[in-house]
Amino acid sequence: MGKADYSIASQEEREGVIQILQRNANHIIEQKQTQKPEKLRQMVLSLCERIRSGDVITGKDFEVLIQLLQKRTVV
Repeated sequence: MGKADYSIASQEEREGVIQILQRNANHIIEQKQTQKPEKLRQMVLSLCERIRSGDVITGKDFEVLIQLLQKRTVV
């Protein structure tokens, strides 16, 4: 099981990941690759808050993070 440890990342690195997440989520929504755009937005918002606070992301949240970074639909 993987993990993403943002406690050691700089604020600039965290913001870079957040920008990528938001851009990819918007792309998924624009391409109509999700049936639940609001749920996707909530998931991204939650992940962004956790990244900003320097959390360690594991488990299902880690899998969702990876899928979004790869522009794969999660919902």
